[in-house]
Amino acid sequence: MTDGPSERSFGGGSGPQWGWPDPSPAPDEVMPRHGGTMPRQGRRHRSLWPLVAGAVALLAAGAAIAAVFIGQPLHNSHAAAGTSRTAAPVAEQPVSASATPTLSSQSAQQRAAESLAGLLAQSVTDRSSIANAASSVSQCGPALSQDPQVFESAAAARQHLLSQLASLPGRSALSGQMLQALTGAWRASATADRNLARWARDELSQGCTHNDQADPNLQAAAGPDGRATTGKKAFVNLWNPMAAQYGLPTYRWNQL
Repeated sequence: MTDGPSERSFGGGSGPQWGWPDPSPAPDEVMPRHGGTMPRQGRRHRSLWPLVAGAVALLAAGAAIAAVFIGQPLHNSHAAAGTSRTAAPVAEQPVSASATPTLSSQSAQQRAAESLAGLLAQSVTDRSSIANAASSVSQCGPALSQDPQVFESAAAARQHLLSQLASLPGRSALSGQMLQALTGAWRASATADRNLARWARDELSQGCTHNDQADPNLQAAAGPDGRATTGKKAFVNLWNPMAAQYGLPTYRWNQL
């Protein structure tokens, strides 16, 4: 085995070859003699320095690593806090496309139902005048001379209602069956009203007979009047649930 480079630097000379101390060193001998080897104490002391230096290096490295791990969460938390502070506000979610047609159709149906409710209110007023005129003719009342015109006016009013119903805004949002029932009822009512107008003229021109059931014009009014009743019953069965939904007036069939 050969000496390391540090040991060869001292050169040759007497004494132990591996640096063990002389058995009887001089008391004041601290450093090795020129050409000799390092004493055991000096060698031991010097051999401890790498260990101490290594320990210090490890401690320094550990402190640096700890600082990195400690600082990283703080940095992340600050970064997260900064992100949350600068994040743009979340925009409101738009109404889904699938919900839009439903809301739109309900709104259109409500508007159309409100328009139809106005026509129904006119129909109720016309029926009241028709009922009064029919009672007057049957009883040969004092208003007999005006009764034919009441029926004619009622028939014209039915025709006007039919025209308004045909051009009702948004009518496509309403039940087709319901509109068909009302259209048939008003047409039949207009026909019956014209027959009743002729019946009133018969009673006025031929001498009035109380409760005259034999007059042919009165009999002719029975058929369309029955069809009108059927149509009105079908209509109110469909109208009333929808009217209740939108807070609109409901009706009995014999009010229309």
